Order: sequence, then C-alpha cells, then structure tokens
Amino acid sequence: MRGPTVNSSPAPIILIALPAGLEEKVLRPEDLARLEALAPVERTPGQIDWRDPATAEQLSRAKVVVAGWGTPRLDADLVAGTPVELVAYTAGSIKAVYDPSLYAAGVRVTAQAGVNAVPVAEFTLGVILLALKDTWAQQRRYREARQMVPPHATDGIAHRTVGIIGASTIGRMVMERLSRFTLDLCLYDPYVDEATAAELGVTLVRELPDLMSRSDVVSLHAPWSKSTEGMVDAAAFRAMRDGATFINTARGALVDEQAMIAELQTGRFEAVLDVTWPEPPVADSPLWELSNVVLTPHIAGSIGTEVSLMGRAAVDDVVSFFRDGTMEREVPAARYDALA
Repeated sequence: MRGPTVNSSPAPIILIALPAGLEEKVLRPEDLARLEALAPVERTPGQIDWRDPATAEQLSRAKVVVAGWGTPRLDADLVAGTPVELVAYTAGSIKAVYDPSLYAAGVRVTAQAGVNAVPVAEFTLGVILLALKDTWAQQRRYREARQMVPPHATDGIAHRTVGIIGASTIGRMVMERLSRFTLDLCLYDPYVDEATAAELGVTLVRELPDLMSRSDVVSLHAPWSKSTEGMVDAAAFRAMRDGATFINTARGALVDEQAMIAELQTGRFEAVLDVTWPEPPVADSPLWELSNVVLTPHIAGSIGTEVSLMGRAAVDDVVSFFRDGTMEREVPAARYDALA
C-alpha cells in the first residue's frame, strides 16, 4: 500500500477526471479550493479517453485522480509508471471506475457509498410514513369522491408493522430512523443472528413470505448479487397483506418483476418503485398504468444539490490522505467483491 509521497519533482498533480458538466455538481467552489491548496489541479477533457495522448500525459503526472459517474475505468496497465496513488471516487459503487488490479499496483481508492446511503434512507423513511397513512389510496379516493373521505381505522403510523429486507448500510439507517416511532420492526436477513437483531431492536424473521405476511409496509434493502437476483419471488408477493405497501429503493433485479406485476394487478396492495428491471420499465409495462403503483425515476439516492455532499466527502479523504495517509472512506481490497 502506497502512502503519500514527499517532494517529488516535478510536483505531481490532482487530476479531475469528471465527464463534462459533472464537476460543477460534485465539487463546490470551497471544496475545489481545498484541492487546489494541496497540489496543482488539472482537468481531463469532458470526453475522457485514458488512451488519448494528452490525457495519458496528464495521468503520467497525477498523484490523485478524482473520478465520478461516467469516468472510464482505470486499471493497473493504465497507471503503470505513473505516480498515481489514489482514486478519489465522488460517488458510491467503484466497480465501473476502479479495476481490482489497481490494489496490487498500490493504488488506493475512496468511495462515498455511505454518504449516498443517507438520502436513500431519508427518502425511504418519508415513503414509509406516507404509506402507513395510506396516502396514495386516500388521494385516489378523495379525487374520485370530490368530498371528504374518512381514513380507514387501521391507517396511521402508530402500532403498525414495518418489514425490512436486508440489514445493509441503508437498511440499518432506515431501521434506526424508524426506531423513533411507535412501530414493530421485523427484519429478514439470512446473515443476521438473533443477537444482532436484538441490538438493532427488531424481530428477526427467518422466512421471507413470513415477513411479507406480517408487515403493513415492506422495504427492500438487500445488496444485488447473483444470489439475491429475484429473491422477492411469487411466493413472497402472494404472502403480502391486503392493503400493504411494497417499497423498492434497492435494485429492480432483486424482484421477480412479473410475479410482482401479477399480484399488483389484483389491486391487493400498493407499490412504490424507485428502481425497476429494466430501468426504466419497457414502454408497454403494466407498471406505467397501474393506479396502485408509484414509479419514481431512481431519485432516492443523491440527486441535484445532494451530489455535492459526496464530492465534499471525497475531498475530505484527499485532504486526509495528503496529511497523514489515512482516509475515513477507503475501500480495502477485502471488501471489493461484496460491493454493489
């Protein structure tokens, strides 16, 4: 593992390798100034090609590469013979940008998945609370009746059951936020034991259909891998309570979408889907037309003004790296394969 170098000549640069238009969203002026205080800052062209001679020449002088959504992947061959020591990724999942061969080359990486998790958890909390108030069904009834409509006696936030699928970083953030309410929390996660569930303040449920059948709201937060594709299957959706709400802010591929659509077409329950598979749904997908489905275009994660929070965290790590070689959000090689 390489740490920061000292007094090399010529002075190595910080190379901002962000596609056109992204820097202004990711790096606020005060954070850019912090980078400029560390080393000379240069930028790649907006259309980045590591094999382009001019860009390759910049890379040959770079100590830190600041990357983001759309930055082409770096690997050990590309950085061979360069002073590159760190890829500071201004987003969450590094796999599209950082090839694992870079670990053996001594190039470290920092990423902001934890920072990006916060707006997802906040979005999910808001959706769960709205679901417990039966907001979307009430809105439809109100519009149709054109007069006041009484809520169901079972609506409301108190003394309801929320089921969480997956004790991931986001899943845990959601559970922590929900713990402030008078709710019963259930968790399905095959890798969590009873002691951990007790620490989280949740009831551990061993079978997914069991969780679905007990919950007024189910929120999906499992990681996407070969083993989790289609994990929320037909049996799980058949077990959903009438009047319940299914929320997916994780990945569409975790769901057997045809099985979900079949159950949604009965009108038994609601769904709020920030992700689908494919994304967006095909033009003739029933998801576009079902009145009991709320579709949002993958907005739970960092968008708009929130994106700069990931940039700020990346700059924090670069500053720390220059200071003493430490980084709060470094991604070690041992964690790479488990990443989304």
